[in-house]
Amino acid sequence: MKVKLFMIPKEKVNNQVACVEESASLEQASKIIVEKHIGSVVVVNSLHDPVGIITKTDLVKAGFVEGLPSSTPVTQIMHKQLEFCNEEIERDQVAELLMKKSIHHLLVRNKHNEWTGLTTSMDVVTEAALDAKAFPWVRNHK
Repeated sequence: MKVKLFMIPKEKVNNQVACVEESASLEQASKIIVEKHIGSVVVVNSLHDPVGIITKTDLVKAGFVEGLPSSTPVTQIMHKQLEFCNEEIERDQVAELLMKKSIHHLLVRNKHNEWTGLTTSMDVVTEAALDAKAFPWVRNHK
């Protein structure tokens, strides 16, 4: 199954990629992660282009290990080297990329190199489990 069928879309009313502006604080990013029960937020610039990502682990490290105040800007701790994949690649290729790079989050681009969404290791596992349950039949996506 292609990643575009199970990724979290950048723009969708109820289920979209969680984002914060570059000017946001660690407290604002933390609140989004806790309220939405998610593992990361994408940091975007004024054009809504991704410039970084912050994970739960980053926030724990910043607050409890490094003792940074909650007012610290997200830009101070965000990962600036973002990893992307094309929305046409298959689930197993996504899994391979995540393993190879030892990461849990990949931003997704379309054929025009535009950011369209996010996929995670949990998305890959969920899709694999749903496919295994459907075997030997072909599963229609959600």
